[in-house]
Amino acid sequence: MAAQAAMLFSVLVSTTPAHAQSLVLEVGTGLEDFEPTLGAQFSDGFTIGKSHLTTHAEARLPVTKSYDLFGDMQINVGAEIVASIRTGFTVTANVNYDFERNFEEATEGAYASVESQHGVGSSIGFSWQGEAIRIDADVANDATLFEDFLVPEVGEFDRRFRDHVDTEAALRVVLGQETGWMPFVEGAYIGRNYLQSDARNFWGPELIGGVEVKGMRFNGQIAAILAHRRQLDGTDHVLFGPYVDIVWKPNSASEIMFALGSSFAQESIGDDRVYEILSATFGFEHQLTDKVKVAAKLEGIIEYDSKSSETLTLNPSLRIEYEKSNSVTWFAHTSASFEKEQGSLVDQSFAIGFGAQMAF
Repeated sequence: MAAQAAMLFSVLVSTTPAHAQSLVLEVGTGLEDFEPTLGAQFSDGFTIGKSHLTTHAEARLPVTKSYDLFGDMQINVGAEIVASIRTGFTVTANVNYDFERNFEEATEGAYASVESQHGVGSSIGFSWQGEAIRIDADVANDATLFEDFLVPEVGEFDRRFRDHVDTEAALRVVLGQETGWMPFVEGAYIGRNYLQSDARNFWGPELIGGVEVKGMRFNGQIAAILAHRRQLDGTDHVLFGPYVDIVWKPNSASEIMFALGSSFAQESIGDDRVYEILSATFGFEHQLTDKVKVAAKLEGIIEYDSKSSETLTLNPSLRIEYEKSNSVTWFAHTSASFEKEQGSLVDQSFAIGFGAQMAF
């Protein structure tokens, strides 16, 4: 096995890598307080690939850094290796590291605060495509670690009780050719383990069944999900609902996306460790001209906690892009957010922004 890995590595590094960089600069403001934001995102990545006899191997090394004027920062570093054999067998392995820091400015006599957290993840997946069947299997492990909550002039507050590891193993069997309507069934087992105390751990299986759609105009899946979660104290949570994600291209210039899904949200603080959410997204993109594209999206989320209360969140947005050249794209966008609890509006916000994306 070590010799095979060494041979694969030598094949990869012997190929001239493809290097891509991009920079996004954006200026925006909220329409309630008119506090300006200035953000920058830098992406840098290498792709190394090589085909040899019946095998193709590719390695990707992406890096993304995001900053804003008020000290918020996000960094993502990853590595992925994909190896495929012409008999239909593909192996994918990746690791990634995330760092996020959020700075909350003091308002109305409140103290400023700084929150930071780290994420470390890894996964490995296998896929085999036969003449009339495809089998996908993957295992993923993600750890989230929280730094102390810092409040200047007050002190630090320990947040290590929120540190946890999420684990998922899934197997999907799809019947049919590589295009058309293909029935499938998927089984998965998902769990969360807290590092400081196992009293809040939870885990459980999921069963998903439906059809995958792959064609010239439709792509995605239409299915239903049955899921169960059990907490260490014996509390059970069960959901049954839709599991839909479809993209429709009515013509070469337009794309319509629709997603509807039931799932569990897994909180690391608060009384409700596990609760059900129903999310829906409707999106539309249209290429107005060779250089102008418009995109609109509406997201809705309904949360159900253990007390049977409901929280509804709606997030509409609109974005316009102008491709000035092959390397520069200007954009402008507007968005809003509305939150209702038990039928009453409790929060709303509006924002606008514009900027440019440059590729190097």
